[in-house]
Amino acid sequence: MTQVGGNLIMKTAFSKMVVAPPGPKAQEIIQKEKNYIPRSACSSTPLVWKEAYGATIIDVDGNEYIDFTSGILVSNVGHSHPKVVAAIQEQAGKFLNSYDSSHHLRAELAEKIVNLFPEELNRVLLLTTGSEAIEAAIKFARAKTGKSEIISFHGSFHGRTHLTMSLGGIKKVKSGCGPQASNILHVPFPYPYRCTFSQPHDQCDEHTLQYMEQILHTASTGNIAAVIMESYLGSGGCVVPSVKFVQGVREFCDRHDILLIMDEVQAGFGRTGKMFGFEHYGILPDLVCLAKGISSGVPTSAVVGRDSIMDHLPPGTMTSTYGGNPLSCAAAMATIDVIVEERLPERAARLGERMAQRFQTLVEKYRIIGEARSIGLVSGIEVVKSREGREPDPETARAIAMQAIHLGLAVIAPTGLHGNVLRLMPPLVIEEEALEAGLDLLDEAISIVLNGGLHDH
Repeated sequence: MTQVGGNLIMKTAFSKMVVAPPGPKAQEIIQKEKNYIPRSACSSTPLVWKEAYGATIIDVDGNEYIDFTSGILVSNVGHSHPKVVAAIQEQAGKFLNSYDSSHHLRAELAEKIVNLFPEELNRVLLLTTGSEAIEAAIKFARAKTGKSEIISFHGSFHGRTHLTMSLGGIKKVKSGCGPQASNILHVPFPYPYRCTFSQPHDQCDEHTLQYMEQILHTASTGNIAAVIMESYLGSGGCVVPSVKFVQGVREFCDRHDILLIMDEVQAGFGRTGKMFGFEHYGILPDLVCLAKGISSGVPTSAVVGRDSIMDHLPPGTMTSTYGGNPLSCAAAMATIDVIVEERLPERAARLGERMAQRFQTLVEKYRIIGEARSIGLVSGIEVVKSREGREPDPETARAIAMQAIHLGLAVIAPTGLHGNVLRLMPPLVIEEEALEAGLDLLDEAISIVLNGGLHDH
């Protein structure tokens, strides 16, 4: 660490900090955003991107960061992958939209996606955003069953539109937005570290499944169309359910003629160590929602499901202005090809094991870490005031995140029900040495914060 021209210099083999963020150029852009963009949509970190490649982000002031965000789980194949960039550039010079008229890319992408799934899931609807996919899945479920109620989980995140916000189970996502959508029943998600039922780890699942049975005779009118759940709680703090629990939910749905919708928006396309998160649990959903990692940043989403469900509605009732547009299709096809050809799910599983080992070392080293959870190459570190009391410590979590950014590690703001979980999710193509360097920076950030060496943020 040296001083050059009054600027702070910190450099590793994979990161370089020439000025404390936000630097002067970043400050100008941040201020311009504040002048015109609602504060509810402004960035919560001082990082202003200029360009990004692989697992490296370069900001407008020349700082280079190791990326532990993947652009919020979008850039699974890394930023600006040459094959994806080439596909986008080639298609952009031809045509960009055909509304609901057919084009060969839409047909080919539909086939490519369906071929990733078991043969029972043989239809795909192409859309634009994760929220749109969730809404479409709910629409399919209600239309097919003739029922209206949906079971969702505490701590879940399904989007920010009115319906998807209402489906979610995180207070701060819904607070201040008026009455929520009706016919949604929320149940606890098994979160052993903070079990709703104050039960030991091995009993939290069973109590949650019993609660779901009870709700049929209490809050429900007997009109349940579907259960919607994430393969792991993403924004809820990277809480990974057990195989027993997810299989129990599938059995619950089968017993009561209820559809199961898996929200794979944050889990899909290799992130968890398998192509799709539900594959960890030995179950088959009825509908699956996809987005984020499907297309490397070009807005694309999809619903995959059984033809008996998705062919139920008449022609023309599920069209979308931008859904399946050729640019999105080109990006998605190239992205999927990279994921398959480079065996990125397997790579995520292997690197994820190393990441989990390093996190266990951090748990042993720092008593402010109550628990570290992971599945594949996505992890959550629960920051607490004391390991004995388990009281969430969102202030320290945010300080660590900001310190990490100042050191050259790009992370998102803390998430979770209490805002105290550091969520770490590097691109699946990250070099092993870069992963280790990023984890070293995280370790350093925690140490600096605990020793009072905070940046003014």
